[in-house]
Amino acid sequence: MVVIVIAGIMITLAVISIGDRSASQLEQEGRRLNALMGMAHEESIMQSREIGLAFSKTGYQFYEVGKDDKWQPIVKDETLRLREFPEGFKITLYTDGEEVIIEPKMPENPAVYFFSSGETTPFELALKLADYQQIITSDAFGEIKVGNITEQ
Repeated sequence: MVVIVIAGIMITLAVISIGDRSASQLEQEGRRLNALMGMAHEESIMQSREIGLAFSKTGYQFYEVGKDDKWQPIVKDETLRLREFPEGFKITLYTDGEEVIIEPKMPENPAVYFFSSGETTPFELALKLADYQQIITSDAFGEIKVGNITEQ
């Protein structure tokens, strides 16, 4: 009987620990993405260049307009490089009120734009991990807001 009680307590603690780790990991990824988007917004204004952000099911990539006027991934900037989501991450993205289909592979064109004029594509991005969710939003003026972690 005592062994069953101890085993039950251990399982409960393990489940709580996994849940807390998921929330912490989600918060860390949300903060990182928020900081990178803020930096991309500022760089687009300061350097007078257009920067885009694309998402796949496994991560995200910042883009810039190349010499041929086509979007190309930013590869020489260590900060705005390709990023991978941790295992189990899911995202949902809406731009201008329309859901963006998130493909397994990185798309050729970004879904979110940071314009040199200071404008940004209005979006709502839901990051999900385990039973937790965090919403990141932006208006057309580049004001990015990160919501609290909530349980789904």
